[in-house]
Amino acid sequence: MVSKDKHCGRLLLATACLSFLFCPLDAQEEIFQKFPSALKWFNQEIIFKEFSDPAASLAALDSLEQYARAQRNDRYAGWANYYRGYLNKNRGVLDTAYHYLTAAIALGENADYIDHLLLQNAYNARGNVFSYRGDTRKEMQNHLSALPHARASEDHHAIATTTYNIGKVLTKMGNFTEAIPYMQECLERDLAIDDSLNIALDYAAIADLHTKLDEHEEAIDFLTNAEQFASEIQHPYQYVKVLAALGSAHLKGKTPKASLPLIQRATEVAHANADTLGILTSALALSQAHVHLGNRQQAIDMLPDLIALARRRQNKEMELRMLLVSADLGKQVDPEHILQLARSVSQDDLLQDAYRLQIEWDKNGGAWQAAISMQDSLMAHLNRQRSREITQAADAYDLRIELSEVERALALAGVEASLQKNKLATQRMALGVGALVLMLLAWFVFRLSQKNKLIQSQKQDIEKAYREKDTLLREIHHRVKNNLQVISSLLSLQGRYSDNPIVEDAIRKGKDRVKSMSLIHQNLYQRENLTGVDLNDYLKKLFKNLFDSYNITPGRISLATDIEDINLDVETVIPIGLVVNELVSNALKYAFPEDADGQIMISLKEVNDTLELKVQDDGIGMPDLPATSSESFGFKLINTFKTKLKADLEIHSDNGTEVKLVIKKYNKVA
Repeated sequence: MVSKDKHCGRLLLATACLSFLFCPLDAQEEIFQKFPSALKWFNQEIIFKEFSDPAASLAALDSLEQYARAQRNDRYAGWANYYRGYLNKNRGVLDTAYHYLTAAIALGENADYIDHLLLQNAYNARGNVFSYRGDTRKEMQNHLSALPHARASEDHHAIATTTYNIGKVLTKMGNFTEAIPYMQECLERDLAIDDSLNIALDYAAIADLHTKLDEHEEAIDFLTNAEQFASEIQHPYQYVKVLAALGSAHLKGKTPKASLPLIQRATEVAHANADTLGILTSALALSQAHVHLGNRQQAIDMLPDLIALARRRQNKEMELRMLLVSADLGKQVDPEHILQLARSVSQDDLLQDAYRLQIEWDKNGGAWQAAISMQDSLMAHLNRQRSREITQAADAYDLRIELSEVERALALAGVEASLQKNKLATQRMALGVGALVLMLLAWFVFRLSQKNKLIQSQKQDIEKAYREKDTLLREIHHRVKNNLQVISSLLSLQGRYSDNPIVEDAIRKGKDRVKSMSLIHQNLYQRENLTGVDLNDYLKKLFKNLFDSYNITPGRISLATDIEDINLDVETVIPIGLVVNELVSNALKYAFPEDADGQIMISLKEVNDTLELKVQDDGIGMPDLPATSSESFGFKLINTFKTKLKADLEIHSDNGTEVKLVIKKYNKVA
């Protein structure tokens, strides 16, 4: 009943119902007896008047609770709990809201009936409670639980609300492709009831998903449709948002010249309606359009006032985006302030841009150690982002399985309830209606066969979901591998502009570390098992890369390996790979001076529930070498990962160097 926190479009009852609180008891009784109409009235009185007339809203809710207690009517008590929970949710009293909404769900699943409309509303509202708490998984679980009830209610508003919420959470989780069908179903329902504002919102939401997928022509099509429903007179704020987005889509698509008039019009409408957020959004889009179309000076001239406006309105995201545009235009900015803003806004793309700006600033200022440290922070951020994407993808998959199971359980429960009802009815029937009983049983058998077909279809959907999960995980690993290769290429380009051997060595080491992580994701998306890494295969590729990186003449330094066939998870392989990278790099660089011959021996085995890693060489040993100094970055890196892996480290330098790492914390994958 409450669609996207919008309540417009619900018809009022007759004038007599509007004076419910002041009419005689028998008149109130008549309203309560008309259940659907009563709900419309309470929706109007409790929800619509929540902010305009709080006293009237609470009085209507009190009357509903009193009637439910007097009549011992669980159905009305369920709705009273829902309304009480909904009001507390809007006021931010989340624990109280959760309590009432959970009570509403329990009453909605009454043994005598299932109130699908109540359950849809209560589950969706409880999902919003978890959204405010930042618990995305439970938020999605509640919206998915609402979906079968919304469908069972056959209410367009209920289905539109629920599918929109599911699409919104999938978007938040980064599952843009999976969000599109839910948003499209929401659009179809809103089109069916001719809800112009929400039709515009739906078109814009689908366009945003296509934009995130770099499908700009599709985004333009949906935004063009949204413009037809986002009336400048009735919905000016939405109209500004749609025009600015449409202009930006043209800018990224094949018709960039069409963007400027649209964005300029959006700016005019935003100013006319004193729409601060619209002014900032459209102005940012306008500055980006000027830059793209070669009008750099116009963009430079407008940015200072916009940055000041964003600061006055305490809109950190807009301030950050405009500062980044200023930096791209060559204006003087404070990279530390930008990085601080990016961390508070906490959006991955903006944080990456802020890190890169700080790295460039440090390099230009000659602060190479700070630049390398910041580069490592960027790598750590990318790794956390990759882990979060994989976790979110797995959560979305698990929740879709839960949805299929909920829908199947509801279907089976409906069949069982029908059969039970039929059994009770046959016990009361006389022998003379036996033929009618047989007809009813035949009908139920037919229904059961239909439900079995539905179950088979849902089973196919589950199998399809498994395949989609594999595809999604492969795509994630592929994209992470590509991003790491881009970083490696950027480091290569940067290295060409330096004649400083220290800088060149630092860049080469950075490239090797990036390559060691990239190989992991390359192995994963090329294998059947997407969760485990074959250490034998991975380390051989890593060694080849290191020998190539240091231009080792074939035959001068030999490599002997004794590596067990072990599959480990990504969280274990990354630190092991980086440690091996450091140790082999040090051996290649320091152990065999003046092109001396030698051998490097590497073993990795499971011994007494630990993982034993040995890297040996028969070189000159390591006394007084920078690579083994406690001040060296490589040594700090090894110590950091030693702590992460809960490992014991031993270093010996007799007839060469031997480094032994006994790892106690590692996760094998079948």
